Amino acid sequence: MSLVKSIVLAVVFALAGSFLWAIIQFKFGLLAGPVAYGIGWGAGLGVAIGNGRMKGAAWGGLAVAVAMAGVAMAKVCVVLIAQWSGMTFDDVGAAVRNEFDWLDLLWFALAIWPAWMVGSGRE
Repeated sequence: MSLVKSIVLAVVFALAGSFLWAIIQFKFGLLAGPVAYGIGWGAGLGVAIGNGRMKGAAWGGLAVAVAMAGVAMAKVCVVLIAQWSGMTFDDVGAAVRNEFDWLDLLWFALAIWPAWMVGSGRE
């Protein structure tokens, strides 16, 4: 039961950070490094709360996986918000190419570290 609870809480916290990231980037045009860190921290916290603060590499790995999915979801949300707001793109592929680039490795790294530290109990 703690696994399911951990997954659900981690996903909820990571998605909250993803939506915040998308709104900040769309409204202000800023790439939100601190929000990437927050996505990782939220995923780690969700895992830690869900499993009763148990320690271990498997819990940290779960938090890292959810954090990475959260950062990817943030990028997808930016594309979706842009399309829903009436901005035109030639096609979905062009929109995705405009949003995803090499700098995303930094965002993933910023999310992975706190997810691992909090999720594995090494905080």
